[in-house]
Amino acid sequence: MRKYILLFLCFLSGFSLMAQEEAKPKAAVHHEIGVNATTFITTLLNFGNGPVIGAPYQLTYKLYGDTRWALRTGFGIQYSRGEQTISGITSDIFQSNIAGRLGFERQFPVGKRWQLNAGMDFKYDYYLNETTNNFNSTVTIKDKIEAFGLGPVLGFQFNITDRVFVSTETGIDVLFQKQTFTEEFNQFSEFSDEIITNTTIVDGTLPVSVFFSFKF
Repeated sequence: MRKYILLFLCFLSGFSLMAQEEAKPKAAVHHEIGVNATTFITTLLNFGNGPVIGAPYQLTYKLYGDTRWALRTGFGIQYSRGEQTISGITSDIFQSNIAGRLGFERQFPVGKRWQLNAGMDFKYDYYLNETTNNFNSTVTIKDKIEAFGLGPVLGFQFNITDRVFVSTETGIDVLFQKQTFTEEFNQFSEFSDEIITNTTIVDGTLPVSVFFSFKF
């Protein structure tokens, strides 16, 4: 009889431990989406008519839990196509730029509304400028740049509310860049040429881009 009682007590003890484990709340997972609002702000406030130079990412995303560590990523794309006529020669111009990043960061609260973010990003950039001249013979000039690398990043964030933030960031990147310059002659292929240049560059990002972020 004692054996059965002991077995029953062991069963109840194990069941109680399982119930306690199931009752523990799961770690919260937070998502944060950011939008690059630099162009909108400079246009709204009329800060000159010059081009806006800043981070090439239109959208950012962060994933983090109850800890201060976060997985971060960003993506941006620019595309344009047009024509240019000089001295009666019409050129078709196509430009595209794709930029992406993936990394991590540690968040450091400073007061009630301010926060510092420090981390590291792996980056990839792709740029293409293609010009086609239609004069006697078609000539296509391509300037393609591919770059990848990594570097530290430091961000500054102001919490408007618990779920709405405004932020900017700066950083330094070491990038390995490959530039391919080609000239293609449609009728005279013997004049076609290609030049490939490999370089290592150190590129800095100024804190001039403004992002609005939303947490959910």
